[in-house]
Amino acid sequence: MGNLGGGEVLVILLVALIVLGPTKLPPAIRQIGRVVGEVRRIGQGFQQELREAAQPLQETLEESKEALKAADKEFREAAQEPIEEMKETLKAADEELRREAGEPVEEKAAMPEDAEGEPSEDGEESSRNEPDSGSENAA
Repeated sequence: MGNLGGGEVLVILLVALIVLGPTKLPPAIRQIGRVVGEVRRIGQGFQQELREAAQPLQETLEESKEALKAADKEFREAAQEPIEEMKETLKAADEELRREAGEPVEEKAAMPEDAEGEPSEDGEESSRNEPDSGSENAA
């Protein structure tokens, strides 16, 4: 019944006893009990109807999540080939520039494979290939 304590219920019963009298109090309490029970049943029925109405929406939401995950995976796979082509083009351009500048050409790519700067799973880009601010100037 909410936040009613034992003392509060006792005060309500004493006031009801004074107002209704000892003969009308038991039937009144029974009637209040029936009304409270009926309100609870109506509330439970309403909750059940809401759950049933929300079920198709939840199923649609789950299907949408799965479709979005599949589309994301497909997009990432489709984008992988152009990214690899760009890496190869950049590597070739870097080697050509180094040759023209007279610098030795390394066999490895200009960027290590593990520091590609691609977004991590939490959405932030990797900052491994960015120089530390201040560490080079400290010497």
